[in-house]
Amino acid sequence: MTAETVFLLDVDNTLLDNDRVTEDLRQHLRAEFGSAAGGYWTAYEALRNELGYADYLGALQRFRAEFEDDTDSAHRLLSIFPRQGHYAQDPTQLDRHGAADLSIEHIGELLDLDIAARLVNHKESSR
Repeated sequence: MTAETVFLLDVDNTLLDNDRVTEDLRQHLRAEFGSAAGGYWTAYEALRNELGYADYLGALQRFRAEFEDDTDSAHRLLSIFPRQGHYAQDPTQLDRHGAADLSIEHIGELLDLDIAARLVNHKESSR
């Protein structure tokens, strides 16, 4: 496992080079999960067909569920919900996406989080 942390942020897709994001994500997942990374792309395509749009986070949540019995793999993935913007207070959206592993009030709080410690705590609390 590498020591770097990767954040996936939900932003308007006109702000991104989608091909580059996809390739970067593909490389990272392959490095972290080897051949099992294909499960992410299976979940991604299934969600895209169901929803009609790309849901990177939803695919990641489905991918993580595949590893529930493999605590080392499942707990390298941590969902964080910044409670800002109009979706953050919309009960329909909150119910639709389920609870994150961690909620923060502002995206800037990510700078002060000890992600490695959060992953260890998350792993221990899930046993």
